[in-house]
Parts: sequence; C-alpha cells; structure tokens
Amino acid sequence: MATAKKDTLYIDVEDDITAIIDKLQSAQTKIVAMVLPKRAQMLHSSVNMRLLKRAAETEGKRLVLITSEPTILALAGTVGAYTAKSLTSKPVIPKDASLNDSENTMTISEDDLADAPIDSSKPIGELAGAAAVGAGVAMAASKADEPETIELDNETAPEGEAAKKKPKEPKKDRKLKVPDFDRFRNKLFIFGALGVAVLVLAFFTLFVWPRATITITTETNEVTTKFEFTANTSATTFDEAKKILPAVSKELKQTTTEKITPTGSKDLGNRAKGFVTLTNCNKNDETIIMPAGSKLIVGSSVFITDSNVSVPASNFTGGGVCKEDVDRDVDVTAELGGDVYNLSARGGYSAPGFPDISGFGSNMTGGTTNVVKVVSADDVEAARAKMSLRNTDDAKKQLETQLKAASLFPLSSTLVGVAGAPVSSPAIGEQATSATVTMEFAYSMLGVNEADFKKIVTTEQNKEIDTSKEKIYDDGISKAKISVISRAAPGDVNMNYNGTAIVGPILDADAIARDVAGKPGGETKQIIEARPGISSVEVRYDPFYVFNTPKKVNRITINFNVDGTTVQ
Repeated sequence: MATAKKDTLYIDVEDDITAIIDKLQSAQTKIVAMVLPKRAQMLHSSVNMRLLKRAAETEGKRLVLITSEPTILALAGTVGAYTAKSLTSKPVIPKDASLNDSENTMTISEDDLADAPIDSSKPIGELAGAAAVGAGVAMAASKADEPETIELDNETAPEGEAAKKKPKEPKKDRKLKVPDFDRFRNKLFIFGALGVAVLVLAFFTLFVWPRATITITTETNEVTTKFEFTANTSATTFDEAKKILPAVSKELKQTTTEKITPTGSKDLGNRAKGFVTLTNCNKNDETIIMPAGSKLIVGSSVFITDSNVSVPASNFTGGGVCKEDVDRDVDVTAELGGDVYNLSARGGYSAPGFPDISGFGSNMTGGTTNVVKVVSADDVEAARAKMSLRNTDDAKKQLETQLKAASLFPLSSTLVGVAGAPVSSPAIGEQATSATVTMEFAYSMLGVNEADFKKIVTTEQNKEIDTSKEKIYDDGISKAKISVISRAAPGDVNMNYNGTAIVGPILDADAIARDVAGKPGGETKQIIEARPGISSVEVRYDPFYVFNTPKKVNRITINFNVDGTTVQ
C-alpha cells in the first residue's frame, strides 16, 4: 500500500499564526501544501510570514502556500517561501529583488523524498501525490498522474470535503509554540510599569518615610533673677548699662454700657398735710425767720414748710425758763407720700439748723401709699464697679495685642485707666423697671522693644550660671512678675523684674543626631543616656516598620523635655 508523501492543510480565517504553526507541526509528511482562505490577514505581516517559514525549516518540512493574493505573494517572495496558485500549479518562489534566480526554484533533497527526487517542473498536485517506490509502484504512479481536482485560487474547500481531507490532528507540541508579540509587548509594558512602581515604593519606604523622634528629658534647676529697669517714652536709644529702654505708649478709648434692674423704692402716694405751731426760745430776744422748704422732724417723719415764717422770741422766767408764750403757725407737707405720715397731733417737732425753734403739730392727714421701684445711687455704683473691672481686663488684652503686633514687649503693669462719671437713664430717684448706665474709659499702656528687653534679662540670668556648662532653656519672661516702682511722669516709669528661669546642661542636638544615625533603637538610647545631664530618653520611629535610626540626620528630630515643656 502506497504511503502519501504530502499533507494538504486548510487554514480558517479565524486561525492566528500560532494555530497555523500548530497545524504545520502536526503534518505527518515532509511536503505540506497549505491552502489559504481569501483575505488571510494573519499572513499580511512579514513577521508572521518569517515565523511560519522558520517553523517549517525547524520541523524539516517543505512548505508551499496555495494562494494568489498579491500581498501574501509579495511577502512570500521577500522571505523565500514557495507558493502555488492551486494544488495543480507548479510551486515557485515569487520574484523578489533580494533573492537570486537560483533561490526562486524549489529544491528538495532525496532525503526528503526517500526514493524519488521532486521534479520542480511538475505541479504541486503531482508532487504531493507521488507514490512510494517498491511493491506498489504502478498503483502509486497511476495515483500521481491523477491531478487533484481542487482549484483553490484563495477559495476555501467545502466544509464536508475539508473534513474528509483534514487528518485528525495529533496532540500539539508546545515546545515550538510561537508567542503573540502584541500580548508580549503589553505584558512587558505592564510588568515594566509595576517594576518602576516597586522601585519608587522601595525608595520612599527605605529613604523618605523613615523618621525618628527622640525626646530627651534633662536634669534642670531654677535660677531666680531680680533687677530694676526704666521704661521711658522720651528715651531714643537703648542704654543696656543703665537698663533704660525706649518706650512706646498705646492708648485705647472705650464707651461701655451696663443694663441694671433698679432696686430702690419710693412711695409715690399722696403726701400728708397739716400745720405746726412754732415757738422761739432764743435768749438774745432775736426773731427767727425760717424760709419755705425748711425741714421739721418728729420721730422718723420729715415735713417741709410750705411758706416763709417769722417767729418772734418768747419770754423767759426769772429762773431762765422759756415761757413759750409767743408762737406762729406754718403749713407743712410730708417729705414723701405714704400713709405713715398720717400722724396725730403731738409735740416734739425740731428744725435742723434752728436749735431755738420747737413746735407742736396738728393732725397730719391725707397721706396715701403707692410704692414703686426707682433707680438708686447704689444701683449706679454697682454698675460702675462692674464696668470698670470688665473694661480694665478687656483694655489690658487689647493693648497687649497691639503692642505685640508692633514687636513690642507689653509692660502690663503700666496700664492706666481713667473713667468718666456714670450716667444713668432714667436718672437716680426716677421710677423704672430697668435702666442703662453709660461710662467712658481711657486707657494707656507702655511697651518696649522685645529684643532689647530679652537682652537685659539674658545678661542678668547669665550672671547666675556657668555658661560653659549650662544654658537657659526657658527664660521665664512670660511668667515673670514685672511691677511698677514709681512714675516720674506718665511716660517715665521705674520698674522691677522678678523672674525664674529653667537652666539645664548644654546639649548639641546636631551632634547627638550624628552620633545615633543608623543605630538600632536600643543602642540609640544607650548612646544618648551616656551623656551627662540626661535623666531619660524616649525614641519613637515612624512608620511602624522602622526599627533603626535613619542614617540621614535630617530625618532625626531631637526634642528636649525641660521641666515638663518640650523644646527643640
């Protein structure tokens, strides 16, 4: 029985280059006729054409492409691949300027066809149908002479016939599987981007994010400093030796009000009326004239004379006793309304300012009670005190803020305030259920150059310490007591400074950072605690995965905990 020396492969439009190569590799013969469909886009690429030819050479197969499509013919000529217009056409390499004439002729060695060389003058159909030598020579020759009837000028064989001719595909050999270069390029780009991202993340993780914060608690002591200085608005230059500081006065004027609820009371009822009989016991025999509006008092009740009255002097006995034999009557009205002034007739009336006058009053009648709330003097005084206290605190804060904004150190104890008289509306004594008290205030405060003032303080404090071993960590100015001793003038004030500074050992933060850079946490603490004047050390690393002090000193923050206050 003759054995076929060729395979005919039919390619589908959906097949990609990988599928085509797989079909080529599965062919059982040395000569492979590959029938291409119309618009075989997968072989319009010179790369795919070269891959297909290389796969055929690797497998030791002689490949003939059955097609008449110009684009594929041109590419086949470029790479030196054989083509034929149909299975009955002769295989040729399409003419290409890059190939010699000898290369345009298909040559297949005798090793490829065991017993019979291939005649390139014969059509591919005959070559593909050539029979094997031996016992079946006649039958093989007859079969070889019989041309294949499939005319595939880029036409796909009928589905049924293709199925008959197409051999069962063996298991694919994955060793020579050609990758899809588009997918490879995309993967290369993606993995390249991921690689860059990993490198960037690693850089930030190792060199940017790691930080160390080291808090050092020092051994400290307090130093009290006292001295006198002068703040003078007339001074133009800073005299450090005499401690005279040029001063600036800031002023503030305010008008403020206070709402009050009157607590005074007044009886607005009718006032009682009557008359009093007056006698004059003047020993000099002088007539006394009392003007209208004079007061006559009996007990706790006060009555007012309604008119002028002239009272002649009474006679006296030989023993010097006033006979009260001369008198005059005068109409009176109670000072205030109220029925408490309705008195029965009685004596005992006296006249303030007229010691020789006495009187006897008639029945006082007509008084009625109608008590109402009125503004009292006490109400106004309470409002004045409240406004003065509130405005003084507010003015102090405002003036301090103004002086600090001008880079001046405020001398709060120099605050001076002048208050105007309180004005009540309604006025004192008038009936009201509510009232408003208004006052005007004028304040002033002195301030001095902050740098000059701190220079004086630092100079005085350094006199109390060994500056070669200690330094001031907190000058204590903000808590110092600064008081006024005397004022030669509003702008010339002699003052006293009394403050307490916090003193500790001299520690160089930069030197400490250099000593511990790159060291583990435990060693970092040991190195710092070995320095004199340090009581404790706390080391904190960020982020969470950091356990060593960064090698770069700019990633290390040194804080000093001095008397409970953290300073850098």
